[in-house]
Order: sequence, then C-alpha cells, then structure tokens
Amino acid sequence: MSSPIKIIIPALFTIGNLFFGFLSIVKTAEGDYTTAVLCILISAFFDLIDGFAARLLKSPTEFGVQLDSLADITGFGVPVAFLGSNFLFADLGTYSVFAGSIFLIAGAVRLARFNAELKGFEKTTFSGMPIPFASITAAVFVLALIENPEYKIPEITLPVMILLSLLMVSRVKFESSASLLAKSNLIKGIYLIVLLFSIVLPIMFGIKVLFAIFVAVILFTILSHFAENFRIKNN
Repeated sequence: MSSPIKIIIPALFTIGNLFFGFLSIVKTAEGDYTTAVLCILISAFFDLIDGFAARLLKSPTEFGVQLDSLADITGFGVPVAFLGSNFLFADLGTYSVFAGSIFLIAGAVRLARFNAELKGFEKTTFSGMPIPFASITAAVFVLALIENPEYKIPEITLPVMILLSLLMVSRVKFESSASLLAKSNLIKGIYLIVLLFSIVLPIMFGIKVLFAIFVAVILFTILSHFAENFRIKNN
C-alpha cells in the first residue's frame, strides 16, 4: 500500500490542473482570452506531471485515477467549452452556448468510457483522442485565431471543434508520450524532432505553424490507425 505522502504529491499536481482550469474560466469571463489559453496549457503541464510523479513514486491508485478524470473535466472540458462559446462561436449568438457544449459533452463521454474500460494504471494507448491533447489543440487554435482574426468565422471554427469532439469519442488509437519514447530509436527520434519543431517554428513563423503541426500529427495518427486495421484484417 502506498504511503500517504506518495499519494498526496501526485494529487497536488492534479489539483494544479483543477486550479488553472478554473482560472482559465475566470479569464475567459473577463475577456482575457490569451491568458485563458495559457491557463489551459499550464493545466496540461500539471496533467502530464501528475502521471509522471505517480509512476516515479510507484504510487498509482484508484483515487488518483478518479481525481485525474474529474480534474480533466474542470481543467480542460469546461474551460475549452466556455472559451468556445465566448470567443470561437461569439458570432453565433444564442447558439454559441450549444456549439461550445459539444466539446464538453464529448470530453465527458470519453473520460467516462476510459474509466469504465481501464484495466490497471498503465496507459500506453488511448481509444479516442485524450481530452488533454484535444484541449491543447483547441488552445493553440485559439492562439492562432487571436494572431489571425480574419479566420475567426463559424465556417472554420465550428468544423475544427466538432472534429476534435468526434475524435475524442472515436475509437482511433492514440499513443501516450511514454509509449512513443519507449519505441525504437527511429520513432523516438521523430517524436523528439516534432517536439523541437513545435517550439522553434512558431517562434520563427507564428502560432499558425504550430497549429499546422498539430493538424499534421492528428492526420498521421488517423491514417496510421486505419492502415493498422487494414493490415490486421488482411492477415
């Protein structure tokens, strides 16, 4: 049985996820959309660190899994949905609330399915896009639109957010960072190069390039999933 301190330390990082998710909602309500997005990204950082801390301390628990899921709704689902209804879909008027809620509903369904199907505590692959990854993609999308406001139209914003929502409830297989880093040196090298490009290219060419990288990674994941399914069916 894990000692209390080993349970508390990962939980503190999870609480950090909760806090910055709530702060994102506050900043969106104030109209400070850039800070709201940064809070979502900080939530993602805490979400990454809490899992790392639990593995490092060898203290994953059922309590931690449940707290993490609840934190993901507050740290990602609600802030992104609220940001969507107030910023992305502001031109839709009354319908902006319904448009924004699509992401929240899909995220909740995805997390409930994940908890129901989880066996053990190791998560090497995910069935459907994890809500942190979907939220980071949405956050980068918002930053790109702040930088390029001429593209903030429902004809662009609505399909992007609906696609992210559908991917969360899909059965497309997404691999965890830990799983990718445990693969061959080639895969590990490609992963690290993509991370490097994700840092360097936006500094040189703007946030829209980072969003393009996210889109490319998502498309590659989808194509890999269907290629793998095709290979299995034909063997």
